[in-house]
Amino acid sequence: MRNLGIVLLVILLFTGGELLITYRGWYSPPPLRAPDLSELRLPTYPTPPSIRGPVEERAGVLLLDTLHFNFFFEGEMEPFLQSIAQRGYQVDFFGDRLALKIPSAQERRTALEAALRRADSYVVVLPFLPFEAGEIDLVQKFVAQGGKLLVVSDPTRPNQTNSLASAFGINFETDYLYNVREHETNYRNVFFRDFARDDLTQGLDAVVLYTASSISGSSAPLILADAGTRSSMREGEVALTPMVRHPSGQVVAISDFTFMLPTYSGGASNGRLIENLADFLTTSTRRFTLTEFPSFFKGDVDIVMTSRQALAEATRMKSLLASSERDVRSAELAEPQKDTVFIGLYEDLAPVRPLLRAGGIDMTDSAIETPFAPPVDKEGSGVVYLDVRDGRQALIVLADTIPNLAALVQQIESGEFRKGLVADNVGLYQLAPRPKSPSGG
Repeated sequence: MRNLGIVLLVILLFTGGELLITYRGWYSPPPLRAPDLSELRLPTYPTPPSIRGPVEERAGVLLLDTLHFNFFFEGEMEPFLQSIAQRGYQVDFFGDRLALKIPSAQERRTALEAALRRADSYVVVLPFLPFEAGEIDLVQKFVAQGGKLLVVSDPTRPNQTNSLASAFGINFETDYLYNVREHETNYRNVFFRDFARDDLTQGLDAVVLYTASSISGSSAPLILADAGTRSSMREGEVALTPMVRHPSGQVVAISDFTFMLPTYSGGASNGRLIENLADFLTTSTRRFTLTEFPSFFKGDVDIVMTSRQALAEATRMKSLLASSERDVRSAELAEPQKDTVFIGLYEDLAPVRPLLRAGGIDMTDSAIETPFAPPVDKEGSGVVYLDVRDGRQALIVLADTIPNLAALVQQIESGEFRKGLVADNVGLYQLAPRPKSPSGG
């Protein structure tokens, strides 16, 4: 114990001596001056010139694919989706990514066919499941009818985008573009300043793409890389492009998804590029046919009974067409520029005969004659015809009797009417069994 006391005393004397030698007094901080908040000036940021003012509203439906377990979240596309909504288009998310069971190729085809019937434009972003042949046929038909298609890929996220894009001669390469001379904080954040003359590049000074790959194929480049931009896998390749437009003008492909994100959409002229894409997609000239009922009606609709006995059937048709985007009302007479449904019996053809004849449909005393099918007996039959001209849609629904007219409206309601189409806009239907001849034949 005595030795331990001596050790502690030595330590105490050593420590105390060191303090006496090095001590310079206690630290006393200077008084703090409270900031004068009235003097605080926050920086202001002018509205980027790429963001425009009020835009024209249009009517239509943009279909956003989520059926193929697409590798994005809705919030990531907020700037883009807001631009679409500002233009009056309805955004329809198509598919359930949270489904426990992956739909088969046939199930996806059936669902896609139904969804495209109502769409004016179609956007496919980073599909994880590939598009099968039947689905590709549907999309190609949709584009051939004037529908707009935007395909978005990104080399940093798993995707099967080429399964669809390749059908249009567009190939997203597996490289990434980079520039070590000039970039935005990272050599893969590439500036692009060379643009083709196109509505989609109007107003662009520069865009920054953050994870872009190059695109090859026969489509026209919209954005061109400068001499300092390289491909990670296509050494020596010149005229690199991350964005193209198909020769039809209806299909656009871009190889970067990141620029759409809220964090990056304000970089350079990225906001203007997003708005240009929104203009492209909301100016669709999709040509709807009878099979797309009732999507060809984009505005309000009048229901005109050519036969007063058809009140119940006209009321049923009115309920089929009514929606939050469409006002449907009964009218005594048709307005020449207003979308209209004519419904009635063959015996009251006068109001619609000129429209039928313009579509190649003629009715004799006993038959319905068209250039699309052999003559059909009027007895027990029905006809549906969609007349489209000068921006007006006129749907004509006729039958020989009220019970058969009710049966025809029921087929329209169920979708069975599509089985009776003999042309894009003409359907002929046998609604009641033909009576047997006296001889039993």
